[in-house]
Amino acid sequence: MGFDADQVQEALQSCDGNQERAIDMLLSKGSVGDDPPNSLSLVESDVSQYSFEMGRSACTCISLMGARLYLEQGSCEITANLLKDMILKGIGSYQSISRSRDVEHMSAEEVLSMGSPDFPLEVSGGVRQGILSADSSHPLGLKSLLESCKNELNAKVVLLTKTPETVLVCLDSYIIIDSHPRHFLNVSHAYAKFHDSLDFLVKTLELVFPHTALGADVPEMMAMMYNSFDLYPLKRKNS
Repeated sequence: MGFDADQVQEALQSCDGNQERAIDMLLSKGSVGDDPPNSLSLVESDVSQYSFEMGRSACTCISLMGARLYLEQGSCEITANLLKDMILKGIGSYQSISRSRDVEHMSAEEVLSMGSPDFPLEVSGGVRQGILSADSSHPLGLKSLLESCKNELNAKVVLLTKTPETVLVCLDSYIIIDSHPRHFLNVSHAYAKFHDSLDFLVKTLELVFPHTALGADVPEMMAMMYNSFDLYPLKRKNS
C-alpha cells in the first residue's frame, strides 16, 4: 500500500495490534502522530475493557452503563473511579446477556431490546445513521448529526457505534467517554476527554473514527457502508 515498516509498526502499536483499525488509520488523511485537538482536560482510568478477558467485545454494554451512570448522577463530573465502575458493571452486564446469546458483538438496540434492568434507557427519536466524511459540513457527517441530536432532541448522551467499536458522547458537556485505549491520544486505558465546544469534540471523534478513502476503484456504495456509523440518542425510561 506504499507505507514503510515504521509507519505500519506505529499504526499497529497505536491500535493495540488491531489490524483493521491500523489500516483505517494508515489510509485516513490524518497522521498517527498528529497532536490531539484542544481540550480542557482528560481523566484516565487505570483499566480499559481489554484489562478483562470478557471485556474485549463489551464496549456497547460498557457505553450503555456509562450513559446510565452519567444520567443518574446529574452532573458532568467524571472521575477515574467512575470510569472503572462503568467498565466493571458494563462487563458484568455483558456476561449476563451473552450467556443467552451466541453473538460476540451486540448493537445498542439489541441490548436494550432485552429489557435488562441494568439499562433503564431508551432510544430517543430513533437511530440516526451517518457517514464519516472528509467534508466537515456533510449533512450525514458527525457534526451535522450530533448537532441535530443536541438541538432537535435535546439529547444529553449519545452512543456512537462505528462497527465494531462503541463510545459514549455526552452532548450537554462535550465529553467523550471511551473504554478503549487510544495511544494516538496518549491514553493507555479508558478515558473521558473534555472539550469546550462541539467543534473540538468532533475533531477528537474524527481521530478516533477517521474517514477512510478507499480509492476510485471501490464502488461508492461500498465506500459509504465502510464509513458508516450509527448514533443512539438516549434518555432514561419514564423521564
